[in-house]
Amino acid sequence: MYLLSLHQLARVQITTSKHIHKMGINTINHFLELDEINFLSSQSISKEIANSFQKLLYKSEQKTLRTRLKLKEINLIIFPSWSHSEEILYEELTNIIISLSNHPQKNKITLLIENSDISDKDVEIFLYSIAMDLMINNVIVIDNELQISLIGKLNEIQWKALIPCIQGRVPLVNENKFAINSIGVENFIDYDLHQIV
Repeated sequence: MYLLSLHQLARVQITTSKHIHKMGINTINHFLELDEINFLSSQSISKEIANSFQKLLYKSEQKTLRTRLKLKEINLIIFPSWSHSEEILYEELTNIIISLSNHPQKNKITLLIENSDISDKDVEIFLYSIAMDLMINNVIVIDNELQISLIGKLNEIQWKALIPCIQGRVPLVNENKFAINSIGVENFIDYDLHQIV
């Protein structure tokens, strides 16, 4: 009775996605078909079901993030400190954009920009200014192959789903250390501008 009630509750909880709902119900039904369920096995089964739901949730979040952030084969991330020198940040982002634009496989790269402490609109204006300067001065040609995505604010589950999709970090002079430490990406492989090219 305890296990059945648990499953009935789980059935109600997994209604956010049809895909997750179907897979979750199949998992629950599998365990309900077991002939012998005692108290100890019900605890083990409950833990296994919880783990299964967590994996399904991560997969769903990862799929959503891949689409929203336009992730590709190579996904690099930067953590700008938007409260520090705008001049230094402008120069660094300009150099990164130039390097990516000149990369022979730029169509396989997405640059992710962490911007949890600043609005997407403000960052877009900043990047637009850089892009206009580069095009006006004939430094690069901005095309659709160059993919830059703003991460925005993600919750813990979304970050856990996103981290495995990121291949490395491009270090900056002024970084958002709080975001780096709280997210747990300090062990990412660092790529400098020469490695990108």
